[in-house]
Amino acid sequence: MRITNVSAFLLIILSTVTFYSCEKVQSQLGQRTSKGGIELGGTLIVAISTDVKSYLPNQIADAVSSEVGLHLHEGLLKLNSKTLEVIPGLAKSWSVDNAGTSYVFTLRNGVKFHADECFGNGSREITAHDFEYSFRHLCSVEAGKAFETTFRNRILGANEFH
Repeated sequence: MRITNVSAFLLIILSTVTFYSCEKVQSQLGQRTSKGGIELGGTLIVAISTDVKSYLPNQIADAVSSEVGLHLHEGLLKLNSKTLEVIPGLAKSWSVDNAGTSYVFTLRNGVKFHADECFGNGSREITAHDFEYSFRHLCSVEAGKAFETTFRNRILGANEFH
């Protein structure tokens, strides 16, 4: 008789936990807001084989950090994953001079950084100065390996700046 009571008690506990778990998941989905048909919020879960070594774009030098970084950072341009065609990223358009040495990018309007303490817990729109800062940083001595793989002998003046 005692085994039956223990079994019943465990069944009640497991059922209660299961039903309350489902309730919480359902209520979290209801809290998400929609903007322009896009669901905001939630959690991105990515299976990785080891710890991420860096989230900073100029310090990403391994496959795992790169995989996670692809979900965190966006550049001026990106590649279409099916055709490998260069497509707009944060730049809505770009032009190249006839010599192929000068590029002009036109940024998309209204693109903002995620809210963070560095913006007073708010956000701000991305500007050309942010890309200038990034390029200068990638050409600096602090960039280390990132300079070697991104700008060395590829960008006019980068070697001298480094």
